[in-house]
Amino acid sequence: MRKTAAVITISDKASRGERVDTSGPALCALLEADGWEIAARTLVPDDAARIRSELVRCSDESGVDLILTTGGTLIINLPGSERAARENFAAIRGVLDHAVEMLRSRGSADCAG
Repeated sequence: MRKTAAVITISDKASRGERVDTSGPALCALLEADGWEIAARTLVPDDAARIRSELVRCSDESGVDLILTTGGTLIINLPGSERAARENFAAIRGVLDHAVEMLRSRGSADCAG
C-alpha cells in the first residue's frame, strides 16, 4: 500500500526565518522510516486562514492519506518541539496504517465485533 503524507509546521517565528523548524523535518523522517512518502512539507504562520488554506490544499490538491501538523496553538496538533513531536508521534505510530486503510475503504465492517 502506497502511503502519502503532508507535514505542516505552524510557527510565526519559523515562517519569518527567526527560528529553525526541527519538528517538521523530524516528523518527515519518522514517517519516511515507516514507508510513507512525503508529498507536501510546508511552513505557515500561526494564522487561522493560512492554516485552513494549507490544510485544504494538502487534502484536495495533494490528495494525501495523512496530514500532520506541528507547532502553533490555534488547532489541535503535535507540539512544536522536536522531542515532543517525536514522543507524540510514537503514541499514534502503531495505528496509522490501519487508520488509513479504514479511511480508504470508508467502511468499518472489518472492525465490527
